[in-house]
Amino acid sequence: MTARSPRETMLLSNTIALADYLVPEQCLQLVEDLC
Repeated sequence: MTARSPRETMLLSNTIALADYLVPEQCLQLVEDLC
């Protein structure tokens, strides 16, 4: 997964940060929702 714009980069960074607080299934669902 690659970011193509500053906004996508920010969203991806936020998702990675949030992943520290979520179980893998929730993180995967969040990423799928963003893509």
